[in-house]
Amino acid sequence: MITINQYLDQIKTKHDLPSDYALAKMLGHTRSSISVVRHGGSVKNKTAIKMAALLEIDPAPVLLEATIERTTNKDEKSTWERISKLINDARVGTAATLLISIAFFHFFENGKIAFSLLC
Repeated sequence: MITINQYLDQIKTKHDLPSDYALAKMLGHTRSSISVVRHGGSVKNKTAIKMAALLEIDPAPVLLEATIERTTNKDEKSTWERISKLINDARVGTAATLLISIAFFHFFENGKIAFSLLC
């Protein structure tokens, strides 16, 4: 799970921004609002979507993390964290299945070619 602060750092790296002040300008916020987020504050959904756009990624994980960080009720936060884990596990499982499938088909194609060369 990537935190909002980590997403902010990724934006700074991707856009070669020298400071949180430059990051704040890019996001349309003040440096002090970025400082609040850096020290435990939260971002609104609109900002999370803009962050994802700047990173050229799907906004869903950024929105989910923003929701988790914004939620103060312990039970609600725990539920959002479980949802995030389920989504992440599903993505990892899908990626692993895809890699295994690619490896299998690559082996199968090479095996078929090798078999046809022997016959």
